[in-house]
Amino acid sequence: MSTHLTPAEVVSVAEGHGREVLLRHVEVCAVCRAEVDVVRAVEIDLRANAAVPEPSPLFWDHFSRRVREATAHEPVPLVSWWPGRWATGLAAGAAVVVLAVTLSIQLSRGVVGPSRSDEASPDASPATLASDDGRWDDMVHMAAQLPSDQMSDLVAIAETTSLVDDLTSEERRTLLRLISMEMKDAQ
Repeated sequence: MSTHLTPAEVVSVAEGHGREVLLRHVEVCAVCRAEVDVVRAVEIDLRANAAVPEPSPLFWDHFSRRVREATAHEPVPLVSWWPGRWATGLAAGAAVVVLAVTLSIQLSRGVVGPSRSDEASPDASPATLASDDGRWDDMVHMAAQLPSDQMSDLVAIAETTSLVDDLTSEERRTLLRLISMEMKDAQ
């Protein structure tokens, strides 16, 4: 070892917790051995005079007040458990839930899907378009996991801000196709 022990290493060796390499260094280094001896002497003195009286009860009241005053002006650090990502994830999740609820309402009304003038097959109903491979059932299942108060809030939002009503049948098909592609990518 080319340098002397750090104060933490000196205390560790003095308390008998030093690593083997530290103990060998203390055996050959007079400076570090002297520091370890001083720490051991202080420890012996402290143990001999271990009867330290309890401070006055007023001490703790004053101490507590001083600590509060000293820390009152310290800024509280803002620590995020998921820095910056939780807001994006929450917004995306809320958007998906609102869209799912809106589409669910529209499907139940029979609004979303091809109209008679479209080139869709005669047996293609909105429910068939949305649930060909069970993904719509997955969306409904996820929405069912929400607490009832959140679901009622989302339904109220979906009923008042339904943009799907303004879409043409071609735009509705495109929207369903895009949602299906996004759901495939998410799996």
